[in-house]
Amino acid sequence: MDHLILRIMIRRARERRRRIQINLSRIEKAQLRDMLDPFAVTETEFCQYYRLPKVLARELIDSLEPYMHQPQRASAIPVYLKVLCALHFFANGNFQKPNERNYDLAMSQPSVSRAIDEVVNVMNRLDILQAHIRFPREYNERRLVIHKNSLASDLKCVIGYVDGTHIPIKRPTEREDIFVNRKGYHSINVQITCDTDLVILNVVAQFPGCTDDAYIWAGCSIRERMVAIYNEGRGESCWLLGDSGYPEEPWLHTPIPDAAEGSKERVYTEKHCSARNAVVRCIRILKGRFLCLSKIRALDYHHLKVSKMVNACCVLHNICVKARLSDPDPVPEEEELEDAGDDHVLDDVCDEEVVQEVDGGRSHRIRNLLREAQDIRQRYLIDCQEVPPCL
Repeated sequence: MDHLILRIMIRRARERRRRIQINLSRIEKAQLRDMLDPFAVTETEFCQYYRLPKVLARELIDSLEPYMHQPQRASAIPVYLKVLCALHFFANGNFQKPNERNYDLAMSQPSVSRAIDEVVNVMNRLDILQAHIRFPREYNERRLVIHKNSLASDLKCVIGYVDGTHIPIKRPTEREDIFVNRKGYHSINVQITCDTDLVILNVVAQFPGCTDDAYIWAGCSIRERMVAIYNEGRGESCWLLGDSGYPEEPWLHTPIPDAAEGSKERVYTEKHCSARNAVVRCIRILKGRFLCLSKIRALDYHHLKVSKMVNACCVLHNICVKARLSDPDPVPEEEELEDAGDDHVLDDVCDEEVVQEVDGGRSHRIRNLLREAQDIRQRYLIDCQEVPPCL
C-alpha cells in the first residue's frame, strides 16, 4: 500500500512540475511578444510579410476585434497578433510556423492553428463578407459598374466577368475521388465574378474539383440574381461574360466559336475575350498575393475550411484592390497555364447539352433560353451600331 501511495505522489509531483513548466513557457512567450512589435519594421517589409500596409492592417484588426475572443489571461495572445499570424499564413502558404519573423517563435503551432481558425471564421461572418464582396443590387449601382466596364471595352451593358479556378488541396480522407479535377490533382473548383477593376463581386467556393463550371453556374446565387434582373421587365440591359465552358444564356454571353475571319462575329469574340481577360488577371493576382491558394501550396485542411480560407482571401483581395496597392509578383508559369487551360471551347450544341444536363433535362425551356441569348448577342453585342443605351 505504501508503495502505491508513493507512486501516486510521484505522479502528482510530475504533473505539478509539468504545469509549472507550461505556465513558465507561457509567461516567457508573452514577455517575448510584449517586447517585439511586428509593426516596427519598414512599410516594404510589412507588406512583404502580410500583403497589407500598416494602415490597412490596423483597420482590419479594428474591424475584426469586436467579433474575436478577448484575452482573459495576461499570457493570452492578443487579437492583433492573431490577425497578423493569419495574414502571414495567407501570404506564404501552409507553413503554420514561419521562421522569417522572430515574434512567430513566441507562438506554438497549436496556437497558430487556433488563431488562423478564429480569424478565418470571423472573416466569414455574413456581415463582413457582404461589406467587402458585394454584387451591385440596386439599379443605379449596376449602371455605375456597367459604365466603368464599358470604358474598358467596346462591349456595352456588361456588369462583370465570370470564370472558375482550382484551389489545390491535400488528398481528402472522405470521398477523395470527387475532388480530383481534370488535371489529375485534388482541388476545389472556385467560381470568381469580378469587374474591370478586378474587384471581386461574387465568389462560390464550395464545389469539389470534379465539378465543371456550367454545373456551378447553374446553381449559384449570382445566376439567380441575373435571372431576376432579366425578368423584372424594366428594359434593363445587363449581363455577364463567360468563357465557352458556360452555357449561352440571356444574362450570360460566351464567345462564338469558329467565327469567320473578318466577320463581325469574329470581332465580337475578340472583344469578348479581351474584356473577359479581367477575371483571368483577377485570379492570377489573387493567387500571386496569397500563395496559400496557389498550386505551389496544397492546403492540408478539410475542404469546408479551405472554402472559408478562399472567402477570406477574396475579402483581403478586394481591400488591396480598392486601396490601389501594386500587383504582386506573378505566380509560376505552370500556375498561370492552369487557369488559362480552363478556357476550353464548346460549340453552341455542346452549350445546350451542358445546360440540359445541369438543368434537369428540361430541353424545351433550355432551347428557348439559348435562342433568346443568341438573339440578344446578335442584336445587342455583335453589331455595335445597334447597341441600345444602357438606361
